[in-house]
Amino acid sequence: MMEQHKKRLPAVFSSRKVSPDQAVNLLRRNGIQVNEEQAAIILDFLYLLARTYSKVAEYEAAESAI
Repeated sequence: MMEQHKKRLPAVFSSRKVSPDQAVNLLRRNGIQVNEEQAAIILDFLYLLARTYSKVAEYEAAESAI
């Protein structure tokens, strides 16, 4: 399943800075137990949120410039 998950990553996320392994370690330090596959899904969601926020911020900046 992890291979399928990697294949559907949007191109915008191809230069990710946090690996699933790093996410597993970070979450473990905060008392959250996940495996690498679950961490990859969490990272996908967080990158999607960041991308959405960025687009909203760009739109609002463009609207205020008008």
